[in-house]
Amino acid sequence: MLRTVASRSVRALSSTRAVMKEEDLIQAVFLRKIREYASKQKAAGGKFVDSNADVERSLEDELNRLANKFHIESAAAVRELPTKFETIKVESAVQTMLEGRKISELKSEVRKQTADYIAERKAKKAEEEARRAALLQDAKSNNPQAVTA
Repeated sequence: MLRTVASRSVRALSSTRAVMKEEDLIQAVFLRKIREYASKQKAAGGKFVDSNADVERSLEDELNRLANKFHIESAAAVRELPTKFETIKVESAVQTMLEGRKISELKSEVRKQTADYIAERKAKKAEEEARRAALLQDAKSNNPQAVTA
């Protein structure tokens, strides 16, 4: 049994190494492509990389359309418009729910609410049973032969 466990561990470890080696190769190719793209973009002078005349013409048409729409003097001025995007602060729903409390406190609160709910349901059931028993008792006293419980 010890041999099978050891052999499985060795196989798992060797397969993990192979997978990690493949991932490293993929990562290396990915990084190389990014570097090539960055050098092409730098060589193009900030323009599109691997673009053709149709793409450039389409860009100019869109810039002219925006310039006309917003009454800007030229497409070159549209290129220079400031584009500053605000970073939106996203609040985690879990953090909002916790509000500085610990998970153990939340668990105990849920347990208490569950116990309260169960006690409330039991009280309602007991009340309903008492009401039903009173109705049966009243019906028996009014007409003893008609009621069979």
